[in-house]
Order: sequence, then C-alpha cells, then structure tokens
Amino acid sequence: MNDWTAVLWTVTDSIGLGRLNPTNESFEAFQSAVFLAKRAGVDLGYNFRPVDGMPYSRVLARDFDSLFRRCPPASLRFDRETRAKLRRLADALAVPSTYGGTFESWIVAVASAELGQRSVSPDRESAPETARLVEAARARLGGAGIAA
Repeated sequence: MNDWTAVLWTVTDSIGLGRLNPTNESFEAFQSAVFLAKRAGVDLGYNFRPVDGMPYSRVLARDFDSLFRRCPPASLRFDRETRAKLRRLADALAVPSTYGGTFESWIVAVASAELGQRSVSPDRESAPETARLVEAARARLGGAGIAA
C-alpha cells in the first residue's frame, strides 16, 4: 500500500465516512469528501469539475479504484492544523436527524450544493426539506470558514 492511499483513507475516515466499499454510493461520497476537504483547506491536489451535479476528479476516480486492490491501512496521524480542519469539516457535516438518507448521500448533496449544482435528495417528496437542510449545512460550512 502506498502512502498516498493511506492519506486518502485517513482523510475520509477523519470526516466520518469510515471504511468505504466499492459501490457507486461510496464512490460519490468519496469524491465529495475529498472535494469538501479541499474546501476546508486540506488540498490533496485533485482538481474537480461538476459531472451529473456532483464533484468529480478523473485522477481521484483512479485512486478510488486502487484503494480496493489492497488492504486498507491503519490511519495516519496528521499535524494539529490538518486535524483541526478535518474536525471542523466533520462537525459541519453532521447529518440532521430529519434527513431521510445515508451519510454518503448527505455528503454528496452538500458537495453538489457547494458546486452550485441542484441538491441531491433521497426521494422526491423530501426534496424541499433536503434543500433546506443542505442550505443549513452550507451555512455551517461558511461559519467554519470552509464554504467558497
């Protein structure tokens, strides 16, 4: 396992994604998590563009695939400043109790809104409530100095 893969695991684990699996939902959440970490000041060097309303990096997609060809490493220990940035991001991304989806879908919805894209909702009926919750999360990101 290379050190870079360990860094990716540690960043996503630090903000609450835990151990991912090779599913589409995990892939979208992973892309969104690294995008939001970049907004929080933990720039891992990936460039993102909106694809289907979500942040996407072709290089990060390749790295995501490589994560599952090896055993996950133990988490690394970041410096105090990086840990503080990731903790602020994790706190700002707390899932509201009234949200009807998973943490993975929540992080994608918030990242999509940060890109200026339409909010993703777990179902049509909850779309207005999801949009309201996402805007509240974006306000928390702004209050933590994370939003653009």
